[in-house]
This record gives sequence, structure tokens and C-alpha cells, in this order.
Amino acid sequence: MGSAMEKKQADLLLEFEKSGMGLDSFMKMKLEQAGKSDADRIVGEIDATARSIDENYADLKRVKVDDESRRSWLKRRLEPVFAGITPRQAGAVMGHLTAQLAGSGEEVPEDAVYNEFNADGKIEDLDTAIQISVCRDFLGDEGKEE
Repeated sequence: MGSAMEKKQADLLLEFEKSGMGLDSFMKMKLEQAGKSDADRIVGEIDATARSIDENYADLKRVKVDDESRRSWLKRRLEPVFAGITPRQAGAVMGHLTAQLAGSGEEVPEDAVYNEFNADGKIEDLDTAIQISVCRDFLGDEGKEE
């Protein structure tokens, strides 16, 4: 038998299916029932995030057809994000992302930087951490290191 969270999710899905409502309307109703006064904004943010995920996935699929590597794509996608911050701030972001995704619990050095000289190595580390995270999520508790 599944966990309490799985049961709650299954019950929610069943309620959604029985409601005959569209997803946005159903989410708004549930948010309002939970006392959220900004349900429209929350649903809008969820929709925008889903669109962004879809767009990035479609872009990544196009890149793979053109024989560009996932790491090259990831680096290209991060460049505009890091353009507005210092190399030290970018290094901290990359370090924290990599450590969290890999589940390593490693501390990010205070002098961590992300720049043109080490970008490829940092992207490689992040890509590896993404793969570890996906595998761990796929395997569930079995994939966790003891």
C-alpha cells in the first residue's frame, strides 16, 4: 500500500477527474478552499512555469537533433542568467546547485567563481549532478547512498 502522500495525491486526482473542470479552474478552486486570496496569480505562475519547462524541453530536443551536446545547451542557457551577476556570485550559484542536485552536502567554497576559464568544468559538474538527481528520483529510496 502507498504512503499517505500517495493516497492524498490519488484522491486529489480522482476529485479532479470527477469535477469535469479544467485544470486551471480546479487549481484555483483548491487554492481558494485553502484560503489563498491570490489564487489567480498562483495559477498564472504555475502555468508560466509549465510553459517554460515545455519550451526548454522543446529547445533541448531541437539541439539534440542538431548534434549539440546537452552541456553546451546548458551553458548557453545559463550565460544570460549569469551575465548580470559577478563571477563569484555565479560560482556560488553553480556550487549550490551542483551540491544540492548531487546530494553531496558539500560546502561551496567562499572563493568559488564561474568564469570563461572554468565554465566547461563547472557545467560538466552540474550536468553530472543533474543526472545523479534524476537517477536518484527514478530509483527512489533505493538510489540513496547510505
